[in-house]
Amino acid sequence: MNWTNFIVPGLFFIAIIIALIKRKSPYENFINGVNEGLSLSKEIFPSIMGMLLAVNVLKACGIVDDLGNLLSFIIPKGSFFANLIPMLIFRPLSGSASTAVLNNVCSVYGPDSLLCITCSSIQGSTDTTFYVLALYFGTVGVTKWRHSLKVGLIADVVGMSVAIILTLLFFG
Repeated sequence: MNWTNFIVPGLFFIAIIIALIKRKSPYENFINGVNEGLSLSKEIFPSIMGMLLAVNVLKACGIVDDLGNLLSFIIPKGSFFANLIPMLIFRPLSGSASTAVLNNVCSVYGPDSLLCITCSSIQGSTDTTFYVLALYFGTVGVTKWRHSLKVGLIADVVGMSVAIILTLLFFG
């Protein structure tokens, strides 16, 4: 029997014991927490749906493939960079979309390929800027996030550029 199986039930019982020691109703506190969680979900839901819609429209319209083809046509040996385009586009938008791109790249080209290592470096060097702005700023009611968007996108560009340069330098 593994002792880790008892962590969640143990925390549950500790919370009940602490509530009883403080002479509060564990059930009423639980119900209040559920109500707060539902109201928070109601506030966050439109932002999340908007982001999912934007990512799916971007995937479905084919612009990512067109940008990759254009880049491979313009730059010599641009097919390497053309294969990075989906990661460069989806990473600032959605963590799950960029993880799917990373999974696809590693499955197709192999986990030890330069492309997979580069995509992994980009994944670890950047954040989901638009997701963070839409979700967290929307939750707390911040409406003017123009400067935050600029700084976030600059940080993404720097992170992606440094990830590509260092990966090519050390693994290329």
